[in-house]
Amino acid sequence: MDGNIENNPYRLFVYTSFQEKAAFTSHANVAKHATRYGDARLAKMMGAIAGDEKRHESAYAKAVEKLFELDPDTTMRELADMMRARITMPGRMMRDGADPDLYEGRRAQDYVCGLGARMRRMEQRAQEGAGKKAAAAPVIGCSWVFNREVKL
Repeated sequence: MDGNIENNPYRLFVYTSFQEKAAFTSHANVAKHATRYGDARLAKMMGAIAGDEKRHESAYAKAVEKLFELDPDTTMRELADMMRARITMPGRMMRDGADPDLYEGRRAQDYVCGLGARMRRMEQRAQEGAGKKAAAAPVIGCSWVFNREVKL
């Protein structure tokens, strides 16, 4: 999303209230999983960070409430514009309008990460095909393999 948050205080506060909520949720979830898997130090650290993010969220939400109180029309229009464009994280430098390959690394990562499943499907098909062919494969004697019979 090209939210232009740097030059628009309404968008800055709206975006940041969402961003802080997302950061809180992420850090709180890591703390919860760290606790579940027995890493008390990580759980404590992530819990403290989550607490900070929750306080930030509260402050920015109050700022947005105040914007709605003082200038409801502009605040609502900016919020609606951001909702139409979909608020994404991070909001800054997601797209610069100049670099068409900005997401090429992510597309490459998605491709590479999908190769494992693709290779497993290919292997499964090959095994299934080999099973069918093995039943009908001709057998020949091979003197150089100790006179054993080998299926082709």
